[in-house]
Amino acid sequence: MLANTLTLTVAGATGSPFTLTRVNQDNYGSEYRYLDTIQSITLKIRQSTESVGGVPFYRHNATIENVIFATPTVLEKVTTSTITLRDGKGYGPTAALAFWVGFNTLFLTLDDNIIVGDN
Repeated sequence: MLANTLTLTVAGATGSPFTLTRVNQDNYGSEYRYLDTIQSITLKIRQSTESVGGVPFYRHNATIENVIFATPTVLEKVTTSTITLRDGKGYGPTAALAFWVGFNTLFLTLDDNIIVGDN
């Protein structure tokens, strides 16, 4: 089980680092939240299994959403990021995580291009 609080550091964000506190936990996932007068941050983590072509897979999802509240002169701003990691039974979490770290490193080199819509 993950800790009851998690720390999120966002470069350049007002209030960073943020302490996300667990607000819900069940057998398959957890929800964490940060809230102040400027913004809210919600992190949801879910574990499940699924079958693809008859092959069983472990599925790991994480979604984080940041809402910066509207002011009288500025509209509300929302951004969401999500990841899904799947590994077939027998593949193993170490190999799956290593592959994801490699993908994440690649994505970080492409970040500005992806965000502006290049493909």
